[in-house]
Formats: sequence, C-alpha cells, structure tokens
Amino acid sequence: MKRAARLFASFRILYTFPFVLAVAAGSAPLLTVPGSWVPALLMLLEAFLFGLFVNLFNDLEDHRNGTDRLRFDLSGQERELLYGPSGMLPEELFWQGNPFDLGLIGESGGKRALGTIIALMTLLLFPLTLLLGRAVLLCTLLALALGYAYSGKPFSLDRRGFGELLTGAGFILLAGCASFLLRGELHFSDAARAGAIGASAFVMRGADSLTGWKAHQAAGERDIGVRFGPRRAAGIFSAAALLPHAAALSVWAHSGRRPEHLLPLMALPLSLRIIRILKREAARPDNAPARFVPAVVPSLIHFFLTAFLAAGAALLVQ
Repeated sequence: MKRAARLFASFRILYTFPFVLAVAAGSAPLLTVPGSWVPALLMLLEAFLFGLFVNLFNDLEDHRNGTDRLRFDLSGQERELLYGPSGMLPEELFWQGNPFDLGLIGESGGKRALGTIIALMTLLLFPLTLLLGRAVLLCTLLALALGYAYSGKPFSLDRRGFGELLTGAGFILLAGCASFLLRGELHFSDAARAGAIGASAFVMRGADSLTGWKAHQAAGERDIGVRFGPRRAAGIFSAAALLPHAAALSVWAHSGRRPEHLLPLMALPLSLRIIRILKREAARPDNAPARFVPAVVPSLIHFFLTAFLAAGAALLVQ
C-alpha cells in the first residue's frame, strides 16, 4: 500500500487525467464510426504516457532550479489552511511538493523513468502509425517538443513567462490532433472544441500558478502572475474562463443553431464563480496566506466539466 502511494505521489497519476480527457473529448464525435475504438484507445494510452512524461520532467527541472522548494516552504498557518482538517485541498489527492525535493525519487531514477516512458510511447507509435498514418508521428513529436520546451533548457519557456500559454496550446493540440487523426480532416466544430479545452486548461494552469507567484518571482521566473502582477493576471484568467462559452456559441451559430451545441453553457455558473474567486483573492494583500488557493479546485472542475460537456455536445449532434 505504501509503495503504491509512493508511486502515485512520485508520478502524479492524478495529474495525467487532464491529458487523457483532452484526447477523449477530441475523439468523442468519432466513436460512433466503425473501427475507431481501437485507435482511440491507443491514443488515450499515449496521452497518459505523455502526461507522465510532462509532469515528471517538469518536476525534475523545478527540482534543479529550486522553484518548488521555495513554493512549498509553507508556514504552519498556510499548511493548515491548505491541508488541515478543514483545508481547501484533500491531502490524499493533491500535490504537496516536488517528489524529487521530498526524496520520493532520485534524479537518476527520474531519468530512467523518463527513458522508460519515451520507450513505451515509441512502441505505441507503431500500431498507431499503421492505423492512422504518418501524421500521428508529427503530432507526437510536436507534443513531445512542447513538453520538453516547457521546462527544459535552453528553452525553459515556463520560466520565461510562456507556461500558461504553452499549456493552453498543448491541450488544443491534444484535442485537435485526436479529432484530425481519426477523421482525416479538422472541422470547425473540432477546432472550436479544442479551443475551449485549451482555454480551460489555460485557466486551470493559471490558477495553480498564481498560488505560487511569489516563489516564481523569487526564483526569477516570469510567468503571467509575475509579469503582470497578480491583480492583472487574475483579470486575464477571468476573461479566459469565458472563452469556452464563446466557442460553444460560435459552433451554435456556425452549425445551424442546433441547441445541442449550447450544452457547454451549462458550465457558465462555474466560470462566473471562478471569476468571483479570482477577483476576491486579487484584492487580498500580497502576503495573505494561501492566496488564490480557493481558485484551484474550481478551475480543475471547470476543465473536466468543459471537456465532458464539449464531448457530450459533439456526440449529441452525430
């Protein structure tokens, strides 16, 4: 049991689910097509491995840079607010620190794990290429390049202020490529659905980033919270929370105004709640404990709900 918990914490298994869900949402409209189930399942497995790679590689780079040691050097009051009996985050589920910093895994072990993940992804490419063509190679290589450039040197785009944007673009790529590879072309509704998922991922990453903006600033990083300040950054993420609904309205207007396309609007109350939380947290003093943490869970739920509703709308119009 302890070994399983250690593995879960080291590889952040929970944090791979958004990658899988993005591909599932992109694949959803094609699942009624005969013969699409096998390649769709293989793509889900590839997305799971890709999520493992991105999270573990980012943790390794943050460990080397010392960012997470600064971020998770919490006072007793902050830790109580985060993980106490009435805390905002369930201790069993959410990340409490870098597994390399916590000694759960060493650098050499992390490198071996990353090599194993890449090897498994490469093996999966053989059946995927046979089923979907060589375009799957380009999509996979592009995803891996973005995953490396996010935190790997000499790019380190996250530290240069492009982490949230790269997250949004990456999830657009995952959902869009899933649709394109299965369909052979990209429809307007596919692109809009991918854009909605990417915008929600941008908000999810942004809310998490804002909780540690002071540590990022101390480490010399230039993410949106540091570059624009927490108040303006909160406004940027608030605007992005409305983009999935704009995407749904654009598909509705473009595709004969079928009511099924408006299903993603069901998440609008949650989007407005996130906006209210960000506005409230932005107004708090910079040294307030656990600032912006209340936005983390709603933004995560927002991503899952956006993906599920976008996929549901696509299935209903088939």
